[in-house]
Amino acid sequence: MDYALSDQFGISLSVPFLWQKEIVDLQFNNAEYVNRGIGDVSIWFTYAKKFKSVNINSAISLKVPTGSTDEESENNLAFPISMQIGTGSFDMALIVQSSWYLGKQRKFSVENQLALRLNSSGNKFKAHPNYKFGDQYMVYAGLGYHFLLFNLVTDLFLGTSYQYRNQDEFEGGFENVNTGGHWLNSSIGLNIFLTQKLFFSLNGGAPLYRNLNGLQLSTTSQISAAINVVL
Repeated sequence: MDYALSDQFGISLSVPFLWQKEIVDLQFNNAEYVNRGIGDVSIWFTYAKKFKSVNINSAISLKVPTGSTDEESENNLAFPISMQIGTGSFDMALIVQSSWYLGKQRKFSVENQLALRLNSSGNKFKAHPNYKFGDQYMVYAGLGYHFLLFNLVTDLFLGTSYQYRNQDEFEGGFENVNTGGHWLNSSIGLNIFLTQKLFFSLNGGAPLYRNLNGLQLSTTSQISAAINVVL
């Protein structure tokens, strides 16, 4: 939910509902974990400014540990940290995004984004008290093409993102060697405005390069879709 305080400033509230499922293939049978519920709530403060050929959007957030961190399986074993709904920590995030439009018709644009997330130690995990997820840094650069598709305003984006994440830390400052690393992904996105207050978005991405620490799970190609409504 977003609320505009003025033409430039706004406040947003994000309440995620997560449904996670993980299947581990074993030699004789599979281990399946399912966990769902309301995750960590975030409050965002936003600032946007439009110039003649450049639009700038920025946001800073505070995430509070409202999601559960002690969920267990049917045999009373604690879910892995990656399968818990919450993180048990207060975290901060910052995003700065710019769109530089080329030419008078503004059909093409250069898109850039810088994002970072700074995490504190969580104190609610039973197995690993004061576990700290690694800080994350992301840079995105791409091109945008803005046109009419059957009289519908449409945005098409193509770009590349680089993400770096520090290693997680256990209590006492010991590093989790199976976390952190470098990710380089390609991405493509599409926005279709059905009306001025209703638009559909579709996004996809695929890995170009990975250099991860130790042994860890990571996503391959992924796709997401969303419907956005302005009230």
